[in-house]
Amino acid sequence: MMKLAPPSSAGDDFSRQRIWTRIGAAAAEAGEGALRELPSTLRRLRTLLLVVTITIPAFLAGLLLVLWHFAH
Repeated sequence: MMKLAPPSSAGDDFSRQRIWTRIGAAAAEAGEGALRELPSTLRRLRTLLLVVTITIPAFLAGLLLVLWHFAH
């Protein structure tokens, strides 16, 4: 049978409270980093949408012209 580890004490380097504190700090830092990247991501998304709204209709118009040419 597997033995359970003794409960951690307050002064222990690997106490549960200290681990949760470090996890919370890491999550907060990751969240702040994601928020810092948000403006540049939105600019890239806006540029992508602009390119798509121009290129997709142009491609479809060209495709229709090619098909019209082959039909006649």
